[in-house]
Amino acid sequence: AAPADRQAPPPAPAPAPPPPQPARTSSASKKVVVRTGHDVVALFHDGYFYGGTVDDAKMSDSAGGPAGGSGRGASFLVGWDDGDDPSWVEAHNVALVSRVPPLCEMASGTRVLALWQGSVTVEDNDSEEEVWFAAEVVGEGRGAEELSLRWIDGGELFEAPPEAIRTFVSSIAAPLELRTRSGKSERGEGGASGCARGGARGGTAGRSKPS
Repeated sequence: AAPADRQAPPPAPAPAPPPPQPARTSSASKKVVVRTGHDVVALFHDGYFYGGTVDDAKMSDSAGGPAGGSGRGASFLVGWDDGDDPSWVEAHNVALVSRVPPLCEMASGTRVLALWQGSVTVEDNDSEEEVWFAAEVVGEGRGAEELSLRWIDGGELFEAPPEAIRTFVSSIAAPLELRTRSGKSERGEGGASGCARGGARGGTAGRSKPS
């Protein structure tokens, strides 16, 4: 069950650390294949992001998402890590845990997920680690290959490296292929134009709330 009490992020959060077993930054042109069993972070119906795995996938003309992404139109049946019943989530609210996005997918104004540093307080005063929250890319950070971001809930600015950021499947610039539970392959269309121009940085370039 979802935690009942969530608190807003405190001001001036420290830069988020990379997750354990960090993956290498993905190529903007190499095909991305999403199949059953892949780990994701997705939006639950309570408005927060939780971990889960892909149980099935499909393409649909009615699904939302940014116009440029190859994953626009994809939806995923997410099996939630905490045991809640699986539910379908559209690609603009699903991120792949293992995929570190290229900088060209993180133009200023892009909605992303960012890893919170430290533990967060949940129901019954339990704590959780490795929690992702929605953020918006502001521009380049002060550090090498770091980005400046703003938490969507609270508005505080912070900086983080690409290893601590995930773009949503709908924003993936590379060709996308979905492998459904039945073994069928479905392909996404399009791709992010900023990456197609050579990978330049665009623009100026979980589950509970942190305690």
